[in-house]
This record gives sequence, structure tokens and C-alpha cells, in this order.
Amino acid sequence: MQMLDLCFADLRAGKKARALTYARTAVELDPRNSKANALLADWAHADVVAKAEAEDRVLVADAQRAEESGEYENAIALYKKAIALKPDDAELHNRLGILFALRMKDFTAATNALMKASELAPQNLAYRSNLSRVFKFATGAQLTALHAGDDSDALKAAADAAKKPQGFLAKLRGK
Repeated sequence: MQMLDLCFADLRAGKKARALTYARTAVELDPRNSKANALLADWAHADVVAKAEAEDRVLVADAQRAEESGEYENAIALYKKAIALKPDDAELHNRLGILFALRMKDFTAATNALMKASELAPQNLAYRSNLSRVFKFATGAQLTALHAGDDSDALKAAADAAKKPQGFLAKLRGK
């Protein structure tokens, strides 16, 4: 278990003095640990942060279980609740985007979630790759449907999703 995990566990158990030791040790081991540094900087509210951290983990675990059992709408709702608690967590936005793309075939929502993940963590190549794949898939689906003579609303949504990230991808590439 990581020092910060031990810190949060002790905070939830009401052992604030021992939790403080774990938080300080986490910073000593990794002075660039932004989460531990932020926690120490606002130690008066550490128990609130620990509670939110626990709620977030429960929501994510529940979302993963819902997805595994085919309850995709429930999984989406749970990921959205987790994002409400931690709006700057790029991984949550990435997971939501993948769920929208792979399970719901909602490429507009997938693009929005994956763009947010890429904006929050522009150095993360996996998030950018996921966004690119959704873009390519949406574009491919659009072309296939057009060749088949389908001009449904779903096709139009795929076209919208395919158009959205162009400026964003150019910005990421520095163009």
C-alpha cells in the first residue's frame, strides 16, 4: 500500500496524527507528489479530502462492476458522479469516453469525454490515442453509412463527433 493510501485510511478511521506522519513520509519519498503536498498544505480539511477520495473509489468500483455486468447506463451515471467529485481526474474522463465509444456507440459523448481527458493530461499519449481512435472510428462509420445510403440521425451524430476534435488535435500537435 502507498503512503498516501495509508494516510487516507487513517484519516477515515479518525487517526489524524498517524495520517499526518504518512502524508509527510509520502512527500519525503516523492517531493513532487502533488496530491500529498496539497493535502499537507490544507491539512485542516484533510478529513474531507479523504472522504471524497473514498467516495470516488467506491463509485469507480461500482461503475466497473456495472460495466462488467452489462449495465452500461448505470456505469455512465456512476462515472459522472465520480467526475462530479473529482472533475480534474483525467482517468475518469478517459474511462467514461471509452465506455461511451465501445459500449454505447455514442461518439459525440465519447469525443467530449476523451477531449476533456486529453486537455487535463495533454502529456498522456494513451488518452490522445483513444481520442484519435474514436475520431477515426466515427469517420469510418460515417463513410460506411453514406456508401450504404444511410442518412439517419445516428450518422449525423457520428459526423458531428468526427468534426469536433480536428481543431483540438491540431492544438495538441502545436499547429
